[in-house]
Amino acid sequence: MAGTATLTTALSFIAAVIITKNVAVKWDSVYMHLLTTIFTIIPCIVVFINISVSIVQWIFAKLYKPLVLPSMDFNDGIPEQCKTFFVMPVLMNNKERVREIMKEIEIIYLANRDENIFFAVVADAAESDSKHSAWDEEVSKTGLEESARLNKKYGKHLPNGEIQEKFFFLYRPRTWHECEKKWIGHERKRGAIIDFNRLVSGKEKHNLLGNTDNVPQVRFVFTVDADTRIPNDTIKKMAAIMAHPLNCPEIKSNGACSYVGSGYGILQPA
Repeated sequence: MAGTATLTTALSFIAAVIITKNVAVKWDSVYMHLLTTIFTIIPCIVVFINISVSIVQWIFAKLYKPLVLPSMDFNDGIPEQCKTFFVMPVLMNNKERVREIMKEIEIIYLANRDENIFFAVVADAAESDSKHSAWDEEVSKTGLEESARLNKKYGKHLPNGEIQEKFFFLYRPRTWHECEKKWIGHERKRGAIIDFNRLVSGKEKHNLLGNTDNVPQVRFVFTVDADTRIPNDTIKKMAAIMAHPLNCPEIKSNGACSYVGSGYGILQPA
């Protein structure tokens, strides 16, 4: 793929040089020569970048071979001690966007059904000149209604008549960002995941609002962007890899900070 792109760019460069040279000969002027020089330099830069990327990719492919990590057998389902949360941080500013995302969550659930997989949307309000905007209430209200609809449809119905929640809609209030001079979600998506991790690990200090009362504590968090497509059983397969003893992170400390000495704290599919 990279080689094809480089060849195409090189041919385009040659064509550009031929065309600009003919133009310069036909219209012999300082401005025309300057223009042709510019149109020759730009393709040179593009060609150089494409070739450089191809070379770097080839070197990394030779030096760092892909590894197949060991995995547990979760074909019969994720065990209780390996509960997993699928979480999608999203920027929202209207109820139509909320419904769209919740429908996407439903599709992902249908492709990744498991008793010990839970699903959450962490909504960040769009940036604003004020702490509260007109659409905030409709976003949170619609999100809670949609999560209640999904829980009623797919949640586990308990003998006492209650429903064990599987879908959660969480949202974060804006905080003042001094550099941007705007009210935004603290640290954007990174901040949303940090707050969510605090919530599911049982820590009280987080900035999440919504149906936070019955959020289960889990071992793994699987997060993606809103435009990512999740194949069947991907969440289960990732949990099975993370749960393997050889992949479990071993936390070490050097006094000043803690770090993962062995294993993996984060995994990203290739």
